Amino acid sequence: MSTFERSPDGIANRALFLDADYVAYHEGSEDDAFSLDMLFWSNLAERLKPGINIRFLPSGSKSDITQMADSFDSVPSNTLFLLDRDYDDVIGVIRQDRNIIYTYGYSFENDLARQDNIIKFLKENFPLRDIEEISEREIGSYIEENMGSFESIARFDQLSRFHDVAGIATANFQRLYSDPALGSQPDISPEVIETEICRVVSSIEGERGEVSDLDWSRRLNGHFLLDIFYRLTTRIGRKFDPRFKIDKKFFCRALITLHFKDFPTNGDVRSDYYATTFDHV
Repeated sequence: MSTFERSPDGIANRALFLDADYVAYHEGSEDDAFSLDMLFWSNLAERLKPGINIRFLPSGSKSDITQMADSFDSVPSNTLFLLDRDYDDVIGVIRQDRNIIYTYGYSFENDLARQDNIIKFLKENFPLRDIEEISEREIGSYIEENMGSFESIARFDQLSRFHDVAGIATANFQRLYSDPALGSQPDISPEVIETEICRVVSSIEGERGEVSDLDWSRRLNGHFLLDIFYRLTTRIGRKFDPRFKIDKKFFCRALITLHFKDFPTNGDVRSDYYATTFDHV
């Protein structure tokens, strides 16, 4: 934590010191000037507010940033705190301050792990005539076959967070795959899901409660969802080239580039959400 971040006055004055319109504190190592979080948020701001000078600063864990935000009754007008949503809205700890901005889904990875982004990635890496058709068919079929498992995990992970119980896909999600080998179909084991649901249910005391949002693409743990699409992309890629491989972090960087290359400014629920949350900036 820098000297500026040790006090509310330091945080409030940092934009002036850096000659910026805003300073945006986001999750990420302070030693990583080009963190994935920074690439996501800076690309988003460039699309929504291209004329605004925002200085993005990786500032540690979510709890570190939340602690800084909590030092204010009202966040200064030249300061932004950018946070993963996780399940904060489920347990009712979302801060209602327009300068505290949350991701639309569990984390920024949920915005990237989308069928259209994966197809764009495969088209760039395999310039074949029928790559789009094959990719769309493969991914669509996979999602249809596994949607039930995704919705179950999304539901019980939200319940787990509400009841402070270990979730299904929030830790060690590799155990959920029927075949954990990279390059195989990343199917989710029904037996493991059933066992995990029983564990969660048996750990919940009192009224279980209901979860209203079963949008798995928004509510699944973002690291888990990205890992699924990373594995699916690797599997499809190896159908065209058995030697195909890609570093996972580079894959994520590529998806950020592709995602914002054709980022819709309206008409999409995610883009509309961000346009609204950044409207005052």
